[in-house]
Amino acid sequence: MVGCTPKNIRYQSRCLTNIHRGLVNTYGVYQTYYATSGALGETTQSQLSWIGSVQGFLILVTLVVTGPLFDRGYARSLTCVGSVLVVLGIMMTSIVSKYWQALLSQGFCIGFGQGCLFIVGVGQVTLTFKRRRWMATGIAFSGGSVGEYLQISTTGRS
Repeated sequence: MVGCTPKNIRYQSRCLTNIHRGLVNTYGVYQTYYATSGALGETTQSQLSWIGSVQGFLILVTLVVTGPLFDRGYARSLTCVGSVLVVLGIMMTSIVSKYWQALLSQGFCIGFGQGCLFIVGVGQVTLTFKRRRWMATGIAFSGGSVGEYLQISTTGRS
């Protein structure tokens, strides 16, 4: 990660966790929007819940591949790939009009991207801090609740 001082690593990990947990925890807001606005046509709640389920599943499955890559020193590459996938997925989500488009953009693209970002955010903190690792990890994970709040407040729904 850029600027590898302990303070910067805590801040960068908090930002990555903000992106990761914020999007995952607020999928219900997106599901409610899809259901009430009719943006995806006639889709059932069950179909809409598959988008969030696929996203959460792919985050965990991606860790099987990204964990060893992180251990081999590809943190920067994982961050770049994850960032591009998340941004691309969010941009494509804004223009979806069919269910399969939402599943691809929000479920698959964002899910894979978040899997790449999550391992970097957590792994860098645990590698850097030997003393008070618990505090550094807590600070990094506190970004998730901030991200959840920001995601909900920017969509204008509660």
